[in-house]
Amino acid sequence: MQAASGDRAAPAAPATLATPGVPAACEPVAFHAACEVFESHEDDTAREVATALLEISDTTFADRGRALRSVHAKSHALLRGGLTVPTLPQPFAQGLFAAHFPYSSERFQP
Repeated sequence: MQAASGDRAAPAAPATLATPGVPAACEPVAFHAACEVFESHEDDTAREVATALLEISDTTFADRGRALRSVHAKSHALLRGGLTVPTLPQPFAQGLFAAHFPYSSERFQP
């Protein structure tokens, strides 16, 4: 069947990574810098968001008399957790998971 005039061709399927023991449907997408595209206005947007959050924080401080989160304020929280990253085969060893490393965290917010 031929595509009608003006129709776009179907995009090419991504190459599979064929990690032994991993079903093809579960293959991760290997990171490549070309995958991330920064729009020309991203710096302006980031500054606008930061300014808005600071304004909300200032207003909340003025209203409540103490500092609170800018949005989605929580009254309290307790978190204790850990993550040990095992030695992973390529292509799973990316970013945070690039090296075997134990991470731990403990936080209390009254």
